[in-house]
Amino acid sequence: MSKNRKRHNKSKNPLVRSSLTYAQALEATGQARRNLFTVIEYPKPDFDIGTHTQNKLASIVEMMDGIGKSSGDFPKEKFDQAITFHKLPIEAIEWLEKAGIPARRTSPLSTLAYRDLFASEKYFPIEKEIIEKFFSHFIHCLLVETQIIIAKQYYQGLGLHQPKKPSILEAFPNIAPQFKAELKEAEEMGMDLLTIEVDQLHGRIFLEYCTVMIRAQWDKLVSLSCLMFGLRQNWGSISDGLKALDQHINTSDKLDPGCKHYSKIFLDIANERLSEKAWLKGFRDSLLHQVGQHSLGVAPQRTSSFTTSELWDKMCDEHNWLREAIMVILLAFVFKGSKTENKN
Repeated sequence: MSKNRKRHNKSKNPLVRSSLTYAQALEATGQARRNLFTVIEYPKPDFDIGTHTQNKLASIVEMMDGIGKSSGDFPKEKFDQAITFHKLPIEAIEWLEKAGIPARRTSPLSTLAYRDLFASEKYFPIEKEIIEKFFSHFIHCLLVETQIIIAKQYYQGLGLHQPKKPSILEAFPNIAPQFKAELKEAEEMGMDLLTIEVDQLHGRIFLEYCTVMIRAQWDKLVSLSCLMFGLRQNWGSISDGLKALDQHINTSDKLDPGCKHYSKIFLDIANERLSEKAWLKGFRDSLLHQVGQHSLGVAPQRTSSFTTSELWDKMCDEHNWLREAIMVILLAFVFKGSKTENKN
């Protein structure tokens, strides 16, 4: 093939352009996902969960693991980080990795080890009465994690983290003359209305989605924990669910000490991240129930003190804490279901 022919083909491929418009980026993403992935892990009969549940688990794990690996995708390593552990000791992290859960990998939840750990009588089985419900709940958690990772991929892949400050008069050149005069007058009075950070506005779509889903994931984890410990899930708020878990952990004489230990770490993280003064609660609740906290550069309010990019970093920190909490509660479940010969 001639050099001219190669150059011509390269220019026609939207995936190799150095910069794309939003429409081109979405089109390129669509092209990269035309081929459906094939799950190569087949259901096995020696597990206490049915074929349908095994297929769902394998599908969502394959989907999560495949993010950033298809042609034209934005690589996962460029937008996501491995967990920075704050509470979980190194020996616990190493145990998880030996058990098949890649706790220090970029996608730590992308593994079929859950099936091997919790659905095999050889290891740490869930009670048969609740095992299908357990995996149904947990698969939903994995799906939410997958959606969060995809949203993070779009945000970083579209270059929205770097703030840009074009003049609103440049962004909207056809503004009527009388409105231009009003904007200039507002600027002279100290009101910053002549700049609009369009990328920061677009970034809010992904920021708000991820924040809401992270908060929803906490509800799912607490609900899953209540299911595991045989507690009623009719609590009106997540704080009530956490209190019920705390009371059960502290008063039950039948729980393994390891289960109690890791459950308390989980509760410590959950109570800290979901407290009234924590960033997650204030930001998420204002989105759903109040006016919402605008970003600097995006119709800012008096209380606006962060750009979307800075808020994004806060959201990523919450995602980090959430994933550590998932690792912790999995360890608690392991100790709860552990047989005597498997304690070590």
